[in-house]
Amino acid sequence: MQSRRAFLGSTAALGLVGAAGTALDVHAQDHRHAADALVTELRRQMIASVKGLKPGRGGEPARRISGILALTTAAGVTADFDARLRAAVRRHGRDGLLLQTPDPKRLEAELKAYGITEPLLLKPVTLAERRRVLDTVLARGIGPLLEALGRRFDTLSTDLDRRMVLPIAQTTPEDRCWEPCSEIQAAEVMMMLACLGAVFDFGMSCFFLTGLVIGLRVGYSMRGCLC
Repeated sequence: MQSRRAFLGSTAALGLVGAAGTALDVHAQDHRHAADALVTELRRQMIASVKGLKPGRGGEPARRISGILALTTAAGVTADFDARLRAAVRRHGRDGLLLQTPDPKRLEAELKAYGITEPLLLKPVTLAERRRVLDTVLARGIGPLLEALGRRFDTLSTDLDRRMVLPIAQTTPEDRCWEPCSEIQAAEVMMMLACLGAVFDFGMSCFFLTGLVIGLRVGYSMRGCLC
């Protein structure tokens, strides 16, 4: 009788565990669906904001991009990228990854999403510089870089608002262009990695980093910084 009660107790416990597991699965699916919906909405807003960066439009598009950057963390985009990047380095090595070239079809598709029909011309970056950027992101995650770029968009939005009220010569001293151009270059290095293609699948990071590079280039070109 004792063994039968023990068996029935074990069965009941397993039933509770099974029910809990089902509830957790449903919760996990709901969380994934919510995250997917958020990423879809961020993608829509990112396209509209980058396309809105035009002379005479003011700083609102740049402000929206800064807000979108903050939300990518909530959507899991940054953590997903960090995990995929570290896994790729483990599989292929640091230089093995850096010496790859982006998938032209993938990059072309992302550029078209932002209304860009011409190839993106990037300034040459030495292998040593690419190593420095990659090592920094591996050590700290991509979050700090995105936070720095978010601050750039905030600064840019204020400057573009001022230009709507008081026309300012569209030039910026070269020494004031160096720092934002350096951060844009770091974003370009990470964009090239994120857009390597199916073998190196970095999820939505290729789309978001491409938008950041385009947005910063367009925005700072309106300030006279040709990065």
